[in-house]
Amino acid sequence: MLTARDYQEQHRVAFAGAKRFTQVLEPEVVPYAVPQDQVALDPNSPPSVAQIVERDRRSGEVRRQEGRSGHLFLRTAASELRCLYDGSQCFRWDDFANRMAPAPNASSYYSPVMYLAGLGLRPINPQSDAQQRKNQQRFWFPENFALYQQCRILPNEEALDGAACIVVEGERQNERDGKRQVISEKIWLDPKLGFAPRRWEEWADGVFGSRRTNSKFDEFAPGCWLPWESTWSLGTPTWVAPELRNQPALSYNMRLRKARVNDVSDDLFKP
Repeated sequence: MLTARDYQEQHRVAFAGAKRFTQVLEPEVVPYAVPQDQVALDPNSPPSVAQIVERDRRSGEVRRQEGRSGHLFLRTAASELRCLYDGSQCFRWDDFANRMAPAPNASSYYSPVMYLAGLGLRPINPQSDAQQRKNQQRFWFPENFALYQQCRILPNEEALDGAACIVVEGERQNERDGKRQVISEKIWLDPKLGFAPRRWEEWADGVFGSRRTNSKFDEFAPGCWLPWESTWSLGTPTWVAPELRNQPALSYNMRLRKARVNDVSDDLFKP
């Protein structure tokens, strides 16, 4: 679960062919949702979770007793993460050198799984290994459909936000904690928006996992419709009390500030 209180980040993402660019600006002060030393353990928590919570609680208690503020704040310094892949080499921002510096390898590249993922437009990281590529392939149309063992289009359209959507259902398998899961996905595609997804849900063994919704679309290039508002809601852990299951536990709310399609300078991808 997310441990911080509500806060805002700014994301700037660009891609063209194999080239990638990411910039994430985080606020200077991010407080914990609850002071570390005051976190109460859910009685349904499995042992692995209980150990982590108790370890963090003790750590927070030590900080409080020493008169430090580490038990109150997740971060108290401004943070910027900037990554670039120019098609052959990866670079990351170096605060000390105040410049983009070569990274050890392309696996150092980072791109957030937020706005673009809910549209099937989150590009796969450069030079990904097989497992990383498979994980990121889920959010890259149309390669995501290759992951489904079963896939079908429902016979009837469904109305969503006043729009008649084509609904696709797919099933794939995933392994978590050594156990095989059946992941069911349902995607609502709007034909009038270039088949952009208005909603995308995921369930694991019948338990709600996540829901991505998109609204207030504009056409930024012929056939390329992007939403001004998006939401990514995550479900509760499977072990919570029955009355808390199969519902959103937290949400990321995203607002698009600016988008350019087929109109990005190549200089952006130079270190």
